[in-house]
Amino acid sequence: MKCVEHKELVTLFDAGALKSAEIHYWAVGNHGYRVEFVGTNKERYGYKAQRQTNHLREFKSIDAAMSAIGKIGFKTATIHI
Repeated sequence: MKCVEHKELVTLFDAGALKSAEIHYWAVGNHGYRVEFVGTNKERYGYKAQRQTNHLREFKSIDAAMSAIGKIGFKTATIHI
């Protein structure tokens, strides 16, 4: 999986390169949620954390994860618990 910053995810969405968004429960560390995007080429992209290199961003709630997904452009997401 490739860690990607917000602005690059928006560019990929606008170009039609992202097919779907997924929210995954993450039981390691702070027990939060991670967001993954599936590309049209079946490649997976992760929402990169701002302060840590090559780490995925963790959200404390599904609402926070959905808000981030909405800012990219998606209206729906699949939730995996």
